[in-house]
Amino acid sequence: MLTHENESTQEGERLTNEDGQMTVWVCAVCSAMLDVHANFNTGEVSWLHPVRVEPFDHEPVPAVSADGAGVELTCHFCTMPNPMWSWQPREFVTTACEHENPHGCSGPWAACPPCSEWVQVRDLDGLVQSVMHNSTAFNGLHPRKRKDAEEQLRAVYAAFFATDPAGPSLIG
Repeated sequence: MLTHENESTQEGERLTNEDGQMTVWVCAVCSAMLDVHANFNTGEVSWLHPVRVEPFDHEPVPAVSADGAGVELTCHFCTMPNPMWSWQPREFVTTACEHENPHGCSGPWAACPPCSEWVQVRDLDGLVQSVMHNSTAFNGLHPRKRKDAEEQLRAVYAAFFATDPAGPSLIG
């Protein structure tokens, strides 16, 4: 069951359900799980499709998945389909990459088995190198853009690790 989010949401509004669990936001058009981002300069919350090789042909249409049925899950780290594990940050993940406003994201992070192993041992370098090597999203990038992407991943994953995420929990 999906519930549409039609109005702008501000940072202060709840991103959790009545039980205190993180809300699972999905796209009402394609059922992909959406990443929730909050811009701390403006207080605005936005939803983004996950990064993947073939871009989405539409803007995200945020909806809440009450039961998780039909949600297209991908690994939040390397974007591989059908992740098995979930890691829950203990607080809102905040990052500020170069040339970006400080922003944050919430909710559980799905992980495939290889990425989950890197998270389990909190190996930032191993996780970044594994994602850069295994994710097709970075194939064919100019070396400078590849280096920039690696630095951004490092900043985001370091912020994620800083929350001491709980897990892993089996998805399913």
